[in-house]
Amino acid sequence: MPTKLFLALPTTLVISAVRRLVHSCPGGKMVLNLYPGNYLIIIGALAIYALLTNQTLLIALVFLIGGFVAINRFGERNSRASGCITCSTFSLAPDPFQVGDRTITQKHLYTGLFVIGLPLLFFASPFGTLFWLVGASALVILTHACLNEPGVESEYAQVDGVA
Repeated sequence: MPTKLFLALPTTLVISAVRRLVHSCPGGKMVLNLYPGNYLIIIGALAIYALLTNQTLLIALVFLIGGFVAINRFGERNSRASGCITCSTFSLAPDPFQVGDRTITQKHLYTGLFVIGLPLLFFASPFGTLFWLVGASALVILTHACLNEPGVESEYAQVDGVA
């Protein structure tokens, strides 16, 4: 087997598999155009299922999102407590506070959040969950598209009128 033919074999197999899928699912394009809202609901339900079955990822996301919200609320509360009349409620840099002999700023809080949250998020395998979600969604949606047959009206869609 020549080298060019050997290197082109995987590409040829993928292209032929896609062609077979397109020919075996005649209603695929029609179904994908008819039910995009339903497919979004299916993807959302699968995402919720993935989060409920991967508790480590759920804990990591709650920790990170809750940490961001808590740090931002601390900034708002701290600027209001200081009696600043001209400070906006969306203060990005609150006044630092003292804990013992150390001064803690918002930058220190975000650094602590990232030092704890990112390894926890990495340990929770978000990419594996994302790839599972893509695969499960594609399986459900393509199976539905292949099982639905196009209606009779799709056969006459190209006909403009009777001559």
